[in-house]
Amino acid sequence: MTTPKRQQDLIHSRRIPLLQRLMKRVSVQENGCWTWTGKTRADGYGSFKRNDERYALAHRLMYEEVIGAIPTGLVLDHLCRHPSCVNPAHLEAVTQRENILRGSNRLRDITHCKRGHELSGDNLLKGVGRICKACTTYREKQRAEEIRNGATPRTKNGELCVNGHRYSDNPIAPSANGCRRCGACVKAAAARMRHKYKELRRHAKECQTLATEG
Repeated sequence: MTTPKRQQDLIHSRRIPLLQRLMKRVSVQENGCWTWTGKTRADGYGSFKRNDERYALAHRLMYEEVIGAIPTGLVLDHLCRHPSCVNPAHLEAVTQRENILRGSNRLRDITHCKRGHELSGDNLLKGVGRICKACTTYREKQRAEEIRNGATPRTKNGELCVNGHRYSDNPIAPSANGCRRCGACVKAAAARMRHKYKELRRHAKECQTLATEG
């Protein structure tokens, strides 16, 4: 419930121009960035409650107030690479594809795998992304050695799940994205969840009893 003081604050805030309200939460840096000092999201972007009581991204509001409306189908790219910056001069309206290509991509920027093999040319597996071929070959040889020493074999056509259950012995409908599932593993996971909820209900009942007795 909104208190009378809160209602007065809202009325007063609506009389102040939006740009003025935004600038009160800006700290100008030496590099030209306007760092947002107000509420921020987990990804670092500033968040601001507009006059209609809805939250919006601070840098988008600042751009619209200073530059103008963002063209339909475009997004704002931070040229300074600082998500907390709301300086319109550091923002450019681009397509989503261009924004993604400009941004940092951890997998794309990696040039070598964790074992030092270069991720380029013939050392990349075809059709499966940036996966090191040398490491894959090493893992296959290591798995073959484990099987020779008595480990459970995993057939090439995927007859066994990761826990060694045979799919044909535990039929179950595939997941929503079409992936095959192991019936034994699904039943085991469901049993664990039932036990967990049972313990939670028991604990809640004990707490309720203690509260009633107190």
